[in-house]
Amino acid sequence: MIIKLLLLFSSCIVFFSFFKLLVKSMNQFLKTKSDDMDIKANVVSIVPYMTGDVQPILQYEIDGIVKEYIYHCRCSPDQYSIGDEVNLKFSKKTGLAYDKEDLIKGILIRLIATIIMMCAVLFFACDLIN
Repeated sequence: MIIKLLLLFSSCIVFFSFFKLLVKSMNQFLKTKSDDMDIKANVVSIVPYMTGDVQPILQYEIDGIVKEYIYHCRCSPDQYSIGDEVNLKFSKKTGLAYDKEDLIKGILIRLIATIIMMCAVLFFACDLIN
């Protein structure tokens, strides 16, 4: 019984942390506007993964300050290579650069993870009742 309660409690904690990330990424997406300015960024590094996917790291300059943008989602290694120039959007209101497609992929991945964790919470709750 105690183990079942611990499993339910820990799955609830993980569910709420995934839900918090989902809400945070949705808020970031909702703050984007169509009038945000386009900026040029260069791929300076690529993080490879065991699955064959890569995660590009971009570098851009705003007001003389060099900043980095790390993609939230992994992509195909054919899509980006070091030295490629990529268009990003820059929000003057928030002061952050973003790629709208990357934000949408991040929301979808976090939504799926949140649904899976919600199913785990329901499974452990039903197991506790029976």
